[in-house]
Amino acid sequence: MRIIVNGRFLGRAVTGVERYARALLERFADRVTVLHAPAPSGVAGHLWEQLWIAAARHADERLWSPANTGPLLVGDQVVTLHDLSPLDHPEWFDRRFAAWYGWLLPRLAARVRHILTVSEFSRGRIVERLRVAPEKVTVIANGVGPEFKPVSPGAIDDFRRQSRLPPRYVLAIGSIDPRKNIETLLRAWPFVRAAEPDAELILVGRPSPSFRGRATAALPEGVRRIGVDRTGEERALAALYSGAQALAFPSLYEGFGLPLLEAMACGTPVVCGQVGGVPEVVGDAALWADPLRVDMWAEAIVRLLQDAMLRDELRERGLRRSAQFSWDRAAESAWKVLQTP
Repeated sequence: MRIIVNGRFLGRAVTGVERYARALLERFADRVTVLHAPAPSGVAGHLWEQLWIAAARHADERLWSPANTGPLLVGDQVVTLHDLSPLDHPEWFDRRFAAWYGWLLPRLAARVRHILTVSEFSRGRIVERLRVAPEKVTVIANGVGPEFKPVSPGAIDDFRRQSRLPPRYVLAIGSIDPRKNIETLLRAWPFVRAAEPDAELILVGRPSPSFRGRATAALPEGVRRIGVDRTGEERALAALYSGAQALAFPSLYEGFGLPLLEAMACGTPVVCGQVGGVPEVVGDAALWADPLRVDMWAEAIVRLLQDAMLRDELRERGLRRSAQFSWDRAAESAWKVLQTP
């Protein structure tokens, strides 16, 4: 079976969806042919995906669309739907974006040969919301690459100096959009600073035109937003994770939560909410806080900053938990689905 890949995700900023697609594509190597979109975003990107792929595809080729969308005209297709956030929470998204996916996804799910997803949570939402048979949806958890591992103290110090980071910081990483719920962290941080004046909150993420309300409020004292150069991004993220006292992840909705897995693989304790697919990722290796409770987030972060024994315990649990996830296994499982007659 010849496999072609909908490469519209190439050229876009790398968030969890793009990291998944790139990781599996790297492992598929020359077993697949990648179709590159000349303009991956906007109307031109939609037209290329919906019309050009269908026209270019040969009858003996199966299409894999790894990034939440695909062409309706291609039935012999496996599509990866990471979650159904545009359908479950259209209020978070640009109106046109939400309307398009609200129209497209039910029709695409009915049309394609098979659907891959990343958690049992997302599988349940796909089966219920898109009304597809459970056997049409296969769960293959995301993985974590070997570049995400504990970084040596010397390398952490070098990275901290280069990036002008403080000795003690809490990291929040993810695209800047309403569901990531950074507002809760910003509201909690003055209480954290009152208890731990030398700690800072470091925000890493890029805004997306797909979401509404992309701007956050003015940053309180002790909060900084930094960027990560896409050249060597994984190594930079590994150093960022490893140097942090904790990863704060107050998201309101997640199909998976890849930063949690990456942080655990780097030995960084995590505090997060029990939402969506997150419990499937972290198991018993997290400190929980209600995403809507500012007081709980302040208390949890202060506790992690002050309790070295708790940090060490969560570090060890996280390292054990993250070792259960592998991009190699994910790619092998996905390849079997792609090759199923």
